[in-house]
Amino acid sequence: MVPALSSYPVINPKAKPGVAQDIVVGVWDLNDSFFEYKFNSYNTNFGLANIGPKIDYPELHFTMILQRSFLGVFISRVGPQIVVITLLFAILLIATSENSMEVLGACGGFVFIVILDQITFREQIVSKGLVFLEYFYFLIYLYIFLIAINAIMLLFPSTFPIVKYKENLVSKLSSWPTLTVLLLVITILIFG
Repeated sequence: MVPALSSYPVINPKAKPGVAQDIVVGVWDLNDSFFEYKFNSYNTNFGLANIGPKIDYPELHFTMILQRSFLGVFISRVGPQIVVITLLFAILLIATSENSMEVLGACGGFVFIVILDQITFREQIVSKGLVFLEYFYFLIYLYIFLIAINAIMLLFPSTFPIVKYKENLVSKLSSWPTLTVLLLVITILIFG
């Protein structure tokens, strides 16, 4: 089969020849489509008796270049992470020695929420290694752990004077700057 390339008014890849205008590709954006030759070698003669194995045999391929829509992934993945971190900060703000056990219970609930969100994230991507957004989950786990440790320290304020100082002011003031610096360090380590 040979496509009639002359029947396409424009074969520029940006014009997306060979693709219906109303094609549905889900969360993906169709950038280009084009025909190209790829050279393959085969160790068979495809049933033709007088011809040997095909070496560098040209094949015409139709290629579509798709790119995942960034905004949808950002909203569906980073949005819930920001909400969880903000709620954890709110829990840190209201944490006292009287409600430390409730803070620990809330931290346990958040661990469950983040684990489920990370599992659905891993199911949606096709990468064997860790991707950049997955490091945010590990940072949230650390944040939950530190808030739980802080709640335990609030139970023993005489043993840990840092939480006694102005009703846990050091933890409250250092929460967002520490989180931001850790995000920056992760970004530099991955992309730097």
